[in-house]
Amino acid sequence: MRAFISETLDLDNDKSYVVTSIAFMLSKLGYSCSSLVSNSENGADLETIADIRSSNLFIGLLTDDGDTPHSVYNEWKVALKYRVPSILLVEDTLDYDSYDFDEDYRGNVIRFSRKNPEIAVTEIKQKIKASRLEENPKRLENIVAWLTGGQASMRTIQLLAR
Repeated sequence: MRAFISETLDLDNDKSYVVTSIAFMLSKLGYSCSSLVSNSENGADLETIADIRSSNLFIGLLTDDGDTPHSVYNEWKVALKYRVPSILLVEDTLDYDSYDFDEDYRGNVIRFSRKNPEIAVTEIKQKIKASRLEENPKRLENIVAWLTGGQASMRTIQLLAR
């Protein structure tokens, strides 16, 4: 299985271990992880689209640490287009209203605070629990996202809060 991690972290700072930690956690679940550096504000390049499209899980991390938050957003939209199970973590310091989050997929967008991460962690736990109880899934990819990417998402938020 393949997971694509899209992030805006400035990897030259002390938060570079976050992506490595996500990849390590997902590898324990049988995923091989990839993350391509995309600097496009207008959309993902063909190599990135192909990598996302061939993935079984997409985790996006929108923070104000990096220079290209719109590239993560654009890559998330690619994952949605190709029905790749996706979770998008959005830091509360970003202007949420400047992004057009599709109503059908807002449930897979988690806003988090580095100062108070427990609110988002609790929300993710509830989504994992609800996914386990779902009997008639409308969108199977949403359930797969929470069951396979939920733990890694919680860990990501906890690491960023340090």
